[in-house]
Amino acid sequence: MLCRNVTSAIELFLYLTVCQVIGMYDYTAQNDDELAFNKGQIINVLNKEDPDWWKGEVNGQVGLFPSNYVKLTTDMDPSHYQTNFSTFAQVLLQF
Repeated sequence: MLCRNVTSAIELFLYLTVCQVIGMYDYTAQNDDELAFNKGQIINVLNKEDPDWWKGEVNGQVGLFPSNYVKLTTDMDPSHYQTNFSTFAQVLLQF
């Protein structure tokens, strides 16, 4: 049962991911709702409604980040996903 729940959670995560981007620069979060990342790090974009601040996920952490600090790596091509699923599953199990 747990395996099915984790698999479903991963499938949901892939469904919710808009695209993946790569950090062009290091970004240090300025507020609690922001997402910090390093240059070269892959970010799963969850929301692009605001053209300047996107919502994303890195290693189980979710937050906002400036869209001009990243560049597009994929556009919904699941073969390129570089998500750490074990970290994501651990975050889900905490809920």
